[in-house]
Amino acid sequence: MGPNDIQSATGFAQPATGPTQPATGPTQPATGPTQPATGPTQPALEPAQRSIDEILTILDGPEPSEGLDSSEGLTRDFGSTIAINQVIPEKNAVIINEVFPQVSQIELHNPSTEPIDIGGFWLCHTTPALVYDLIPENTVIAPGGFLAIHWGTQGRSTERQLFTTPAVPLPLNVPHGEFGLYTNFGFDEANFAISDFLQDYVQWGEDEHWRERVATEANMWPVGAFVPSPNPEQSISYDGDGDSAEDWVATASTIGFGNTLP
Repeated sequence: MGPNDIQSATGFAQPATGPTQPATGPTQPATGPTQPATGPTQPALEPAQRSIDEILTILDGPEPSEGLDSSEGLTRDFGSTIAINQVIPEKNAVIINEVFPQVSQIELHNPSTEPIDIGGFWLCHTTPALVYDLIPENTVIAPGGFLAIHWGTQGRSTERQLFTTPAVPLPLNVPHGEFGLYTNFGFDEANFAISDFLQDYVQWGEDEHWRERVATEANMWPVGAFVPSPNPEQSISYDGDGDSAEDWVATASTIGFGNTLP
């Protein structure tokens, strides 16, 4: 991932170019006696916006330890380098249940017996640029219900369909890619690298996508695992049990309804 990728996804402003113009006109002398400063000097606040280099460092993460066995999992501590000044949101039962890469559709499912509000949650994939969108407030999935997400597509959202328009509406990757659901963490791009905020995850076609390392640390995806790429007319569907690539199978698309498993 390079700075140009991050630039396209984040919309950071470019620094102004050209020589600095000197101030014009005579300098006015200060009037009146100088008042002494009172109280302790306050330290300068850290700017809320991170530089592109800082984000690249956080997203790339540290290098894995040599000789890491896939059964051991990753030991990267993404959170140790990031200052978090908020309570980590509690995760709920909502899962990624189906992904139809060819048409950029994703299905979320609430398998619980209670309605769940996922307003303020985040959807994320990489191209490899970081692409994300915020789920609107008061988005509720009914008990046992499904929410069909139309990624980067304009339309009228309903209780069962959500049309997203991310700032960089790049489609899901075909034939390989990844998708993550994140809890309501407010907003800081660095938070996409923190495993405590990841609610659910899946990758297909090949391994080593950017968020795989976060999902591994969250104990929701094995190192190096991926679901085989489906045919263009097929989805990958979750079988409802487990957190491994073997728990996903290629099926006919049933986005918005229960999966039809072979």
